[in-house]
Amino acid sequence: MVPALMELTLEDWIPHVGSTFAFHHQADRESTEVTLTSATSLGMERPSGHSAYSVVFSGPKSPSWEQGLIRVSHTSIGMLDVFMVPIGENEEARRYEAVFN
Repeated sequence: MVPALMELTLEDWIPHVGSTFAFHHQADRESTEVTLTSATSLGMERPSGHSAYSVVFSGPKSPSWEQGLIRVSHTSIGMLDVFMVPIGENEEARRYEAVFN
């Protein structure tokens, strides 16, 4: 069973660093492959007792995704709607971050 988004912990993401996820565009049902590049503790405790953390994905420069809810899927974690923020790009990729606090 896939846990609810707020039940996920940093430990749920760490084994998947380096693996492929998909961002799904809800309007046209297209998806874009992205890579989970990091899962990092923020050093604060959430009300649930788990630590706050962030996850960062790297994907192609096009299509670009605006800040907001993005449907993210992975074979082990399942499908989740996650609030993502674009945090930068280089010549080859664009990066997105979600913070869980």
